[in-house]
Amino acid sequence: MTYLMSTYAAPSVTFVRGRGSYLWDEQGRRYLDFLSGLAVTSLGHAHPAVAEALCRAANTLLHTSNLFGTVPGPEVAATLDRLIGGDGKVFFANSGAEANECAIKLARKWAGHGRYVVLSAYGSFHGAPWRRCMPRASRPSTRLSSPSRTGSATWPGRTSRGWKRP
Repeated sequence: MTYLMSTYAAPSVTFVRGRGSYLWDEQGRRYLDFLSGLAVTSLGHAHPAVAEALCRAANTLLHTSNLFGTVPGPEVAATLDRLIGGDGKVFFANSGAEANECAIKLARKWAGHGRYVVLSAYGSFHGAPWRRCMPRASRPSTRLSSPSRTGSATWPGRTSRGWKRP
């Protein structure tokens, strides 16, 4: 019996350790990790500097809601702002849904009423919450759909003849 919900197919491999860009399964076979833990481990597995920084953080403070401040938060925001050119603002999101919601709200705020469109490629995956935020066409189209009242539109994206421009 498994206690895992069957939201995905049964795993074809079980990884037991990683180092750098490589993973090892229960039989000792090595794999190149092209997914980077779905972009969570982009610095590699078991990187000594990352492991040390995580241990230091875990011994101090692991996580708080973004409703509260932390000492590193403003420092990290200042570094990110400097790296992208300065004179900006940083939003720390707890999830992709929060990040997408923020992006949509910023587009609405800064573009002005009726002057923005959020494109969503038909048949693509933008995350489960994105599907709930953005109305979609019920079937593929060969042209850009008209923006809805919410300022969203679907784009057919790739076709059998290649990418189409909206």
